[in-house]
Amino acid sequence: MARLVLAAAGAVAWAPGAERYLQDCIELFDEQGWDWCYHAFNEWRGWNVEYEGGSRETLRRTGDTPRKKVLLDGLKGKASSNSHALRRQFGVPGESRDVSPAHGRRPSVER
Repeated sequence: MARLVLAAAGAVAWAPGAERYLQDCIELFDEQGWDWCYHAFNEWRGWNVEYEGGSRETLRRTGDTPRKKVLLDGLKGKASSNSHALRRQFGVPGESRDVSPAHGRRPSVER
């Protein structure tokens, strides 16, 4: 069976309704069984889900944002289903591992 991967879902920090847009995308992708990843998780501050602001000039790192919560909630389900599918398909033992959210899995955060 062919798999579809959506490799650039994201919302800039100052977009009105950005978290709702991300939530709608993640729900749609998961309902369709599509793989997905977040665009530029820790690249430019505007895409980074740990930054908030009404414009480029007012962006500041806050750590927790509504976009980050939506993304992490979506990745929790993805990590669980990916782990189960891998064990079933390849016999991979153990629990899901924390890896970069750029690959549609749960992040490991170090500060």
